[in-house]
Amino acid sequence: MAAIAGPSLILVSGKLDRQKIVFGLTAMLIISNVLSAYASSITILLAARAILGFALGSFWAMMAALALRLVPADKVPRAISIIIMGISLALVFAAPLGTFLGGLWGWRATFLAASCIGLAALAI
Repeated sequence: MAAIAGPSLILVSGKLDRQKIVFGLTAMLIISNVLSAYASSITILLAARAILGFALGSFWAMMAALALRLVPADKVPRAISIIIMGISLALVFAAPLGTFLGGLWGWRATFLAASCIGLAALAI
């Protein structure tokens, strides 16, 4: 889902406000985690995870483009490297942390905790 969503969003976003797109994608991450936490069937859980894949793939694709707009030209390489480092760290640590927390709290509470983190990021 992420592999399809990222390039697709870049192609269709055109002149849309990037800030609103990023806020929307963050909201999709939150919704995905809440749906996952309360999923009553495997179908709902898979749909929630598909929403997550769409949002993450789109978010990753948008970040490099946003770096070009948010920082001065001489700082773009550093900004992109920080973004890529953050994505890499998230990929390495998210699954083990989620597994650990799932063992402590249960998987539903772990998804709710992830949605709270998303809400905090959206609020900042």
